Amino acid sequence: MLSSLIITRSPHGEVKGLNDFIGAHPPVAPVFWSFRIMVGLGMSMIGVAWLTTFFILRKKTLPKFLYLALVIMIPSGWIATLAGWYDVIAHSRTV
Repeated sequence: MLSSLIITRSPHGEVKGLNDFIGAHPPVAPVFWSFRIMVGLGMSMIGVAWLTTFFILRKKTLPKFLYLALVIMIPSGWIATLAGWYDVIAHSRTV
């Protein structure tokens, strides 16, 4: 009853379910993967930052693999933002 009141502004209005919109579903795979890319890159940025902090505070020097990881992580913020933007904006307008 609450959903019909919100959607149709009538307590007796009809609210259609997903099964009533056959063939009108937005594509799910691009949203699924762009969200995973965004979250995965964010977690990897946090992991590399923590690892760098650990080596700086404990060892006072960085190993060579961490330098490579830091260079690889340079465009990751931009790519994560782009994936999130694609996730929210590109497919929210198709609904």
